[in-house]
Order: sequence, then C-alpha cells, then structure tokens
Amino acid sequence: GRYEWHKAMGQYQKVTSPERLVLCYIYTGNYNALINLIDTVDNESLLSDIAHYLESIGMIRDAVRAFIRANKIVQAVKVCEQMSEWKTAIDLARKYQIADVNTILDKYVEVTKDLLRLSFPGLTNRELDMAIKWSIDKRLVDTPAVIDNNYKHEQTNTTLLQLSDWILSRRPIIT
Repeated sequence: GRYEWHKAMGQYQKVTSPERLVLCYIYTGNYNALINLIDTVDNESLLSDIAHYLESIGMIRDAVRAFIRANKIVQAVKVCEQMSEWKTAIDLARKYQIADVNTILDKYVEVTKDLLRLSFPGLTNRELDMAIKWSIDKRLVDTPAVIDNNYKHEQTNTTLLQLSDWILSRRPIIT
C-alpha cells in the first residue's frame, strides 16, 4: 500500500535513485517532490517521463519546464498549443528558434475563430478578423511570457471571456 511506497521512498532517497523516486512520488501523490526533481535530475529520458506524466495530470507549466530541461523543446511547444498556452508556445519558438511563429499563430487563429463562431453564431467575418487581430495584438505580442527555472507565467493567453467582452463592447445593442 501507500505505507510501503513511503518506506521505499526513504530508502531511494538514501541511495539517490531518482528513477525509483519518481515512481514513489507518483504513487504517493507527492507532486511537489516530483516537480523539485526537475531541477536536480540530468537524465533527459527521466525528465521526459516526468514531463509526460505531469502533462497527463494537467500540470502543464511544470511539464513544459521538464520538457525544456530534457531538450525536448518541440514537445514543449506542442503541449502549449494543445493546452491553449499560445503565448508560451510563441515565446518558446522564438527563444529556441525551433518553429515558425506564424505557424503557431495560424493554429491560434483557427482555434479562436472556431470558439468564437460557436459562442457568437452571428459574427461577421470582419468582426471575427477584428477580434482575432485584437487578441493577437493585446495578448500574444505585447507581453512576453517568462520562461526560466522558476517558470513564473502570468496568464497572458486570450480567454474566450475577454474576447466576448471585447466583441460585445463593439456591437450595437439590438432592442
């Protein structure tokens, strides 16, 4: 049971076996300790495993940080795209020069247009284009995300709510 994993964790810490510690941390739910391993482990394969696990439980920022430490920048960008962390994806692509930023922006535009079409079925193409331009100008270009060992990340991605507010503020009220 869980007690056995805690007991094993103590033994693995003594002999410094990060591969076994990862399993212990996962089985005991000790995610803070797992995240702390990202900064201390140099084994790229193990870092990649940690990143995949963190991604699977929704800990995206830490997963991205682990992918970066594992030199899997393309995977980090893909995770950001899948989780709509567009600003971070663009910043990573620029920083590591691994992807065409316009390709990421194109994906962002398509996803955002689809969301807007579902939320506002009556939007004209011009309104969609204006909303997309606004979101890119205000949310993806102006404020760089910070990607470092601490991975402090302000939420800079455009949310549907922000876009909705922007659209509604520019549409005439029909009574």
